This record gives sequence, C-alpha cells and structure tokens, in this order.
Amino acid sequence: MQFPGFCGKSYRSQSPFANIERTVNFYPEIQEVPSSKARIVLAPTPGLALFATAGNGPVRGSFEQNGRAFCVSGDKFYEVFGNGTVTEIGTVGNDGLPATIDSNGVQLFITSGGNGYIYTFATSAFTQIVAAGFPGASMGAFLDGYFIALKPDSRQINVSALYDGLTWNASESTVLSQSTDNIRSMIVDHRQLWLFGGQKTHVYENVGNPNFPFEPTLSPGSQVEHGIAAAFSLARLDNTVFFLGSDERGAGIVWRLEGYIPRRISDHGVEFAFQGYSRIDDAIAWTYQDKGHMFYVLYFPTADKTWVYDIAADAWHERTWFGGTPNQEHAHRGRCHFFAFWHHLVGDRENGKIYRMSSDLLDDDGQLIRRIRQAPHLSNEQKWIYYKMLQLDLQAGIGLDGIAPPTPPAPDPVGYNPKVILQYSDDSGNTWSPERAVSAGKLGEYRAQVQWYRLGRARDRVFRIIVTDPVHWTIIQAFLDFKLGIS
Repeated sequence: MQFPGFCGKSYRSQSPFANIERTVNFYPEIQEVPSSKARIVLAPTPGLALFATAGNGPVRGSFEQNGRAFCVSGDKFYEVFGNGTVTEIGTVGNDGLPATIDSNGVQLFITSGGNGYIYTFATSAFTQIVAAGFPGASMGAFLDGYFIALKPDSRQINVSALYDGLTWNASESTVLSQSTDNIRSMIVDHRQLWLFGGQKTHVYENVGNPNFPFEPTLSPGSQVEHGIAAAFSLARLDNTVFFLGSDERGAGIVWRLEGYIPRRISDHGVEFAFQGYSRIDDAIAWTYQDKGHMFYVLYFPTADKTWVYDIAADAWHERTWFGGTPNQEHAHRGRCHFFAFWHHLVGDRENGKIYRMSSDLLDDDGQLIRRIRQAPHLSNEQKWIYYKMLQLDLQAGIGLDGIAPPTPPAPDPVGYNPKVILQYSDDSGNTWSPERAVSAGKLGEYRAQVQWYRLGRARDRVFRIIVTDPVHWTIIQAFLDFKLGIS
C-alpha cells in the first residue's frame, strides 16, 4: 500500500509522540495535474558554488539594479561584477547587523552600523552622511524621490532632500504619534511606508505636504494590531510583505499581509520550534523565486537554524549546512540574496563568500548536502505491525556521469552508485536503528528498485531516509508491505 504522508513538510509537535516529521534540504512540490503519479513529491533544494569573494564577511546586505550589483561585507562596501570580481568602494560602520541598500536612481543610500552613506553613480563618489539634520539610521528606504532614515531606538523617521541623499534637514522629520511603540523596522510596499513597532504597525503615504511629505494613510483599517519580533525578518515577496511577528500577547508567529490584514502562515510545528530558541529577535529574512516557487527564508543566527516557507505548497521545510568538526547540522550558509547577472547570488553568514545558488549544483561549495525525510508515525491502535518491506519510489539511475567504476576493493567514488540510507525509530525518535543503505541506481539504471526487507515489528514507528550523494534526488512516494497484528 502507499505510505500515507511520506512526502510532506517539517512539523514537530509539542510531543514527539504525536508528530516529529522533518523535511531537510528537500521541499514539497504539489503536482498541478491530477494524472500525476503522486500529488506531492520532494524536490531537492539548490546547491552553492563560489561566485565571488568580498572581503572577510559576513555579507550583511546586497542590492542589484539596472545590471549593477553591490554588497556590504564586514566593514566594507563593494561592487560585484558578472565575471566574479569585486571592487572595494569604501568603509562602513559594522555592528554585525544587516545593512540596507536603496537607490533613488542617482545615488545609493547605504545604512550600516547606525551610519548612513551615499554612493553617487555618475562620479563613483562614496561619502558618509555628515549633514547636521541626519539622525543616524538603523535602516533606510526610498519612496517618491526621498531617502528615508529610521532613527535608532526611536519613533522618528527623517527624509532627505528630493533625490539628494547628502542633504538632510532636521525639520524634515516626524515622530510616530499613534502609539508609544518604538519603530523597529520599516519597508516600502505599493508606494506606502510601513512602520513596524513591537506591538503595532502603522502605514504612511505621500500626501504632498510641503513641510513633511509622509502622513498616516486615511484608508480604513490601516493600523495593524501586530508588530514585529525581529526587525530584519521583514521582506517583500509575492506582491506583499512577510514578517516574524509580535504583539503585547507574545511573539513567534509568521505573518503575511493581505492588504492591511495579517494572515498567519506559520503552523504550530514551526512556532513550537521558534519559541524554543533562546532568542528570535535576531532573525534575518531573504526571499527568492525559483522554478515557480517563491521562498521566504528565515535565518536564526543564535539558534543556528534556517527555516523556509514555500508559498506554492503553503509548507515549511528546513535547510542546513552539514559540516564542521565533527560534522553537524548548522544553518544554511545564506544570509542575504540578490538576483544579478541571471544568477541567484547569496552572501555567506560568516565569511565574505558570495555563492551562485542553483538546483543544477549538487553540493554546497564542495560540502555534501545531507537531505532527510522523516515520515509521520505509523500505528494501529498501538497493536503490533509487522513490516515485510518498504519501497521508495524515486528518480532512479541518477549516478554521476564521467566517473570510472572503482577497482575492488576500493570504495565507490562519491556519486557513482548513489545510496539511500534507511533508519527507523520505535520510541518516537529517542533512539534509531542502525543505518541500512541500498543503491538508487548507477547512471542509466532507471529501473533500479529501492527496497528494504525484514524490518521487524513495532506498535508505533517512524521511518526516515537520508541521502548525501551529489546527484539530482527527487522522492516521489513510498510503499509498505506489512501485516497488522491483533494485539
């Protein structure tokens, strides 16, 4: 029979005896025609290859427009070129937090370490903003010809002169009056300025006031009764805004704005995970679109975790980098993203590397990608189930081309004869069986059968499969041959 729910999302319940599903470095893809063999398959997350190196890192911000790309790495600001070279432009403040980069078409406005900087395209001049009216900035934005600076630890925003980020007047500012909440974060979306506090969110728009152009919008319902938990979790995707929220009742739910109405997109499984971390206010989001999927990526630096929401499947999965000494799961390498030179480029969370990210890449800059699917519990009223066989339906015959067969007794070269590892737990993940590996088929062995026999009995079992070979893994479904006990 078909294994129910074998292909699915990550979801760990408050009790592992209820659910401990994990989807790591796979993502569920819903098949859009009813004639497909399976409704949901597991597709592999993309790999990484070095594209450029910008200083010592980490890469804290990135930007692309009109064929030019820029990034902040460590305490330096760089231009990145399509041939993988970089040019250092200037020095910026570095407090370890993300930097922001915005353009007015004439200049770039960079905020980093509480300071502001202007890069002028025509002259290539890079200048720290020293105008007396500039209040410092925890982040910046651009709207209707004005650069906007969020004054750190305040309810105040300031605007530059029109199309001139070097000129600021102290009178060109406003203080949020609708609440006493400090503004933690801001973003421009649909020509509106969204100001996020810890408990509430307010929307401003350009009303043409000569004294200060932006005032609260008069649209009904435009005060949102949710704030933001992590200032840099705010990101645009799918024609709207996503963020990790908080309010006076608590924090740790991820929201998507639908007009002025937030819609919850996290589930109890990921919320249980998030709220178990020692801190979530340092979360950093980045977004991208690939193969019709739009992904909201949420990186937790302190927790060393990366979670990803896929809009198409309305499902969460985990992404990891498996390495270190000894090898362990860590957060994905990516900290920020920009689409430049027809590549998805991501900056590293620790060093100055900028990677090309693509599903055509089969490892993470030379490090094997460890992919896991931990399936739902199998039980039948706590009676014995006798497992004769488990079969995995996957894309077989995917061994790498161009690898010579090994000479016995030498082991197989990595990727020559890809293996699938099976483990199972009969105590809700507290202990696991020894690993049992079978072949997924060498190159061209498209009819290879991935099967495990003599799997014993259990009253409650969780199966998981693990793969590490650098090949194009796609998991379609699984089948079980079993016998139900009577006690």
